[in-house]
Amino acid sequence: MTVTSLSTVTLTVCITAIVLLQAVDSAPTTVDMAHKPELLKRQINDLQTLGCKPILQKVVLADLIKVRDDLADKMFYPQVAAINRCIEKCSFCGIHFIGMNKGRCLPDPEGVKERKIIVFYVEGGKRHYRELAVTEHTSCKCT
Repeated sequence: MTVTSLSTVTLTVCITAIVLLQAVDSAPTTVDMAHKPELLKRQINDLQTLGCKPILQKVVLADLIKVRDDLADKMFYPQVAAINRCIEKCSFCGIHFIGMNKGRCLPDPEGVKERKIIVFYVEGGKRHYRELAVTEHTSCKCT
């Protein structure tokens, strides 16, 4: 086989591969008709499971400290805490079986509580403890 015929074969193989990849890439994604009810049921169940309830969220404790608090100038631990909150982006209020939003998931006014978080810092070779007040949601509701 000559160099020219080898180049032609290589070029033909490359072009064929590109055409096949384009055909696969542009092929529409289809779901077997028999599986559509199952997939729809799963989507509905997922929305229903999501619901409107407090979920754990990471809170950066330094964001809770006032400017004039002496703790603001200290390296304290833990630096973050997990707090229950009603989070709109992680909730669903609406008609789950048609996947339609209706209302927002907000903290229930009676479910907003103050929770104490303990932090510590080291000064003068001793460990010092402090309490920080954090707002926590114990219940949410669709409004």
